[in-house]
Amino acid sequence: MNAKKLLKKLGFKINIDHNIEGITDNYKEVKNNYIYIGKEEYYLDAIKNGAKTIIIEDNISSNEANIIYTADYRNTLAKALYYYNYNKISKLKIIGVTGTNAKTTTSLAIYYYLKYINIPVMYIGSNGVYYNDIKIKTNNTTLGIIDLYKYLNLAYKNNIKYISMELSSIGIDQRRIHEIFFDVLIFTNITQDHLDYHKNIYNYRFSKMIPFIEQNKGFQIINCDDSFYKEIIAHSKVKYYTYGINNNSDYKIDIINKSLNGSTFNVNNINYHTNLIGSFNIYNLLPTIIISNKLFNNKKISEFIFSLDMKEGRMNLYNIKNYNIIIDYAHTASSVSLVLSEISSLINSRLFIICGCGGNREKEKRSEIGKILSKYENVLLTTDNPRNENPLDIINDINKDINPLPYIIDRKEAIYYQLNKMNINDYLIILGKGNEDYMEINNKRIHFNDLEVVNEYFS
Repeated sequence: MNAKKLLKKLGFKINIDHNIEGITDNYKEVKNNYIYIGKEEYYLDAIKNGAKTIIIEDNISSNEANIIYTADYRNTLAKALYYYNYNKISKLKIIGVTGTNAKTTTSLAIYYYLKYINIPVMYIGSNGVYYNDIKIKTNNTTLGIIDLYKYLNLAYKNNIKYISMELSSIGIDQRRIHEIFFDVLIFTNITQDHLDYHKNIYNYRFSKMIPFIEQNKGFQIINCDDSFYKEIIAHSKVKYYTYGINNNSDYKIDIINKSLNGSTFNVNNINYHTNLIGSFNIYNLLPTIIISNKLFNNKKISEFIFSLDMKEGRMNLYNIKNYNIIIDYAHTASSVSLVLSEISSLINSRLFIICGCGGNREKEKRSEIGKILSKYENVLLTTDNPRNENPLDIINDINKDINPLPYIIDRKEAIYYQLNKMNINDYLIILGKGNEDYMEINNKRIHFNDLEVVNEYFS
C-alpha cells in the first residue's frame, strides 16, 4: 500500500508518497519503508532503522523522516493496521470471548467444535495459538496488536475461515483489538479481577463492554445469569441471544444429572451429555451450542459435546493408582469458590486442597481467597507465580483475615506433602496454574507443571 493512501484513510491531509513495507510500534522491528506508530522516545531509533514515516504523540520536526502528530498513537496504530490488512482480514469470521472466568474453555470449545465439523479454524488466547495441528506458545491472553495481525494474516494464508479468540480486559483497554470487527461476541461473566491495572470495578466492567458497544454486525451471545448482562444488552446494536440456568433465556439450561463422570443437561428440549465436570463447564459449552444452532444448523453438535475431552487445565480429573487428582486454573475468588463448592458436592471422600495467589497482581483478592479456603479442611497454601514479590508476603496476605492456614513455599514440595497425606480414593485439587508449564519468578519463567509433578511422585 502507498503511504499517501493510508494516511488519507487515517485522516491526515499530508502529501507523503512512499510504499509501505510494514507497520509497527516496536522500533527494533522497523525496516526500510516502514511506518513507525508508537512511543515518541523511540522515534530516533525507528528512523535509524529505516522508518520513512513516524506517527507519535509529540510535535517534532525532522529532516530525516516524515513525522506526524497524533493525540493517541494506540488508536492510530489500530486503524492503520486495520486498513493496511483489510483485504485479508475482512475475509475472516472472528468470534471473540470475554468475561472474568471461562474465556479459555469457551473459546477452545468453539475451536474444537469447528475442527470437528471440518471448518478451518484458529484459536488465539491464553493457551497460545492453535491451528491445523500446530500449537504456538504466547505470553498474553490477548496478543499485542502487531502479533495479533501477524496471526490473522497467517490464518488468511492458511485458508482458515474462523478465528476463536479470548479478549482480556487489559487487551481491550490497550486497544489491541480496536478496529477488529467481530462476527460473534460472547460474554461469560464478570467478577472482580485485574483491579491492580483498572484501579476500580467500574473501569474493569467498562473495558469488558467496549467490544459489545462497538460491534455493528453479526450477533452476541450473553450469559443472562450474570447481572451485568443488562448493561451489555442496553448498549448492544446487534441481535443477541441469552443463555442461563437460573433466569429465563433464549437457551435455557436444565441440568439433569451431575457427577465426576460428567453431566447430562437439556437445552430447549435437546439432551446433551458431556464428560466435563461441573455446572460452570455446562455454561462454558452453551456458546458453542448456540453457534452451532445459528451458523451450522446444529451439525453434529450432540456428538461433539459427548466426545469433547479437553485437557486445558479446567477441572481436569486424573486417576493415578487410585488417587484422584484434579487440576484447575481457578485463580479469582469467585472461581475458587465455585470450583471448591462444585467438587465438594460431587465427592464422598476427603478433599485436599493446594492454592496460592500470583505476585504483582491485585492484592485485594488474596484475603478474599483466604476466607474461602478457611471454610475447608486439609488446605495447604503455596507459591503461584510470585513474579517480583516474596512468596511469604503473598501467603501472609492470604492469611491476613483468618486463622492462618498452613503453607509450604516450594510448590513441588507442597504437592508431595498433600499426596503423602492422602489415602486411596481421596481427592487432591491443585488450583491456580492449570496446564501452565512455567513458574514466573523475578522476571524469569522457570519450567514447572503441576501434572508433571504429580506424575513424578507416582513414578
